Amino acid sequence: MLDCALLPMPVTGDEFAVLQVGSTPLVVCLRVDDPLAQLTEIRPAELTDRLTVFRDPEGHPSAHKRFLEMLGECGVRPQVSCAAATPADVQWMVQRGFGLALIDGEMKLEQSLTTRAVAGVTWTADTAFVHHSAAKHLALPLLARHLGKGGNQRPRKLEPRKKSPKPIELEFLA
Repeated sequence: MLDCALLPMPVTGDEFAVLQVGSTPLVVCLRVDDPLAQLTEIRPAELTDRLTVFRDPEGHPSAHKRFLEMLGECGVRPQVSCAAATPADVQWMVQRGFGLALIDGEMKLEQSLTTRAVAGVTWTADTAFVHHSAAKHLALPLLARHLGKGGNQRPRKLEPRKKSPKPIELEFLA
């Protein structure tokens, strides 16, 4: 099994501080009527000519380059022919039959779509908090500490404030 989650994030340089705050599995997004939807897992070789829908490479060129390298290491030669601006656009393109896509496995799907794991690999979409190492903003240590404790979880619900008794009005005699 090839574990791509252990690879470095596509942010390099000593001038950056990188704190990984999340990791979700990447899965194949396909239409429910696609013949591959009948499988429980999809072999990487089956993606070669069909993996065509990607997020716009210009959004993060080094991440896209690393993503293509990761696919190549597993024998997948994708045909990048559709660039989507948002995850919703990726799903729309898959729905319309433009090809398959790799998406965040925890993403909510349109009803006409489904996902399948890729056999023999562990691919993840990693999220990080990145800032310049020399940055001196007062909020950086607080934010980093919050994110390091699992700040990507839902915020906890605040307890309702207890009502304080109404103030007592005093009558003054004139």
